Amino acid sequence: MFDWETIVRWLSIAGLFLNITGSIIIGYGTIITKGKAVEQGVAHLGDKDNEEENFDIPLVRALIKQSKNTCIGFFVLILGFILQLISSWPK
Repeated sequence: MFDWETIVRWLSIAGLFLNITGSIIIGYGTIITKGKAVEQGVAHLGDKDNEEENFDIPLVRALIKQSKNTCIGFFVLILGFILQLISSWPK
C-alpha cells in the first residue's frame, strides 16, 4: 500500500519547500534599500542631508554591498533548491 521510495521522495520535496521558505525569510531580513542603509549608517546628529555625501560613508557602502551580495546568494540558493525539487519530483 505504501511505496517507501515515493514517501521518501515526497519528504524530500517537503524539505526543499521548507528550505526555500527559510531562505526567503532570511533574505527578507537581510536585504535593505539604499534609504534604509543611509538611515542606519548616518549619524542623526550630523549635518549630512546631501544624499550623495551619505552614500560615500563607509558603513552605508558596506550595508549596500552586503544587501547586493545577499540578493545574489539568495537567488543562487533558490535556483539550486528548485533544480533539486525538479529532480526529486515523483513520476
